[in-house]
Amino acid sequence: MAYRYIPARQIACKPQSFDSVGAVCFAAAIGFLIYGVSTASSGNGWGSAQTWIPFVVSGMSLLILLRWEFRHPAPFFSVHLMRKPMLGVGLAVSLLSFALANVVLVAAPFYLLAFARIDHAMLGYVMTAYPILLAVMGPLAGGLSDRYGPKRLIISGLGAMGAGSLLMVLFLNSLSLPGMIVVLALFGTGMGLIASPNNSFMMNHTPAAYSGVMGSMIALTRNMGMVLGAAIGLGLLSGRAGGSLQHEADAFYMIFMLNLILSLVALGVFVLVTLKSRRLAASGIDS
Repeated sequence: MAYRYIPARQIACKPQSFDSVGAVCFAAAIGFLIYGVSTASSGNGWGSAQTWIPFVVSGMSLLILLRWEFRHPAPFFSVHLMRKPMLGVGLAVSLLSFALANVVLVAAPFYLLAFARIDHAMLGYVMTAYPILLAVMGPLAGGLSDRYGPKRLIISGLGAMGAGSLLMVLFLNSLSLPGMIVVLALFGTGMGLIASPNNSFMMNHTPAAYSGVMGSMIALTRNMGMVLGAAIGLGLLSGRAGGSLQHEADAFYMIFMLNLILSLVALGVFVLVTLKSRRLAASGIDS
């Protein structure tokens, strides 16, 4: 089908060497970050050398990556595109939304087993609330984005994720099983409202010559968000699952409070950047 329907394009370009330094720095930055998060709660705590040394190495690798990529003619990670505020905030929303969703998806089963006391079969049924709402809202949001624009849908999606996190923070010890289904449904709705409109939002602000590069960066931020979300959720739960109920409650409170803060930060930054872009557009300045 791809061979039949995707039109062929002849693109004249000079062969360029692979950016191996950028690839190594990027792998080091992500790898050490995930390693640090994953081992933070495994006995030594967040303040131990085994925890913060990976974070330091990750930060140094990121700084080297940024300096290198700005100078390389064919960078592994096209950071120059992020100089456009609309693209930078779109990629940040992509990463954070997938991280927020995956933190909940890895933490929710442990929460349900510990607090709702349901069996594994019922757990599977409850967890379907997320993919069902995602499947329903995704195509719907795509159509609404083409008709009314993506910004309001992205804001609504981040708001839905924030509302789900707020419910967990406020009613952590008393949330009923239907209440947990509502939380998962809010996250599924939020992800559905964000994914397609945010892709459209970024591609609309991407120069045509960089559409392929931007597509790869969108896929990259999605995968980074999924990996970081899972690592954060499991890292915060590490060492507490199977302990006292209060220790588990503290871990879940930390997880959902972090989710709430990140969703509010993402929402605030997106609103501020889009408002600033609107003012610049009214002044005739390209953002």
